[in-house]
Amino acid sequence: MAVPSWRTAVDGRSGAVVGSSLPLVVLVVLVVTWHAVVVVHEIPALVLPSPVDVGAALLETYPTLLEDAAVTAATAGAGLLVGGTVGLLLAFVMTYSRRATSMLLPYVLALRIAPIIAIAPLLFLWFGRGSPSARRSSRR
Repeated sequence: MAVPSWRTAVDGRSGAVVGSSLPLVVLVVLVVTWHAVVVVHEIPALVLPSPVDVGAALLETYPTLLEDAAVTAATAGAGLLVGGTVGLLLAFVMTYSRRATSMLLPYVLALRIAPIIAIAPLLFLWFGRGSPSARRSSRR
């Protein structure tokens, strides 16, 4: 007798509906529990705001959040473009030049083994405080 796998249980019509709605059900249960804990225990909003307060703040600051998200996406895209270009150029140069490889390889290896948390302060010093949205957020 074959034991049905989880896949056959989810592939059935009712299983697919339950399987696809389960994350939504868990989210609703978590939010309701969060709200109940805040209300029942009378937790101050400064310590733990209720989901209603968080939603109201989200709606109030939505235009600013949208602007900041656009700036962040543009900055990340520019960083990806610059980093990819520099990486490809270095790879090309190091592939075709032994002298360049012997000169650059120690620095490339040092950057690869150093954690980003160690490099981040240097980048902060070299490139400044960041984008306009980061400067605006720090003044709030």
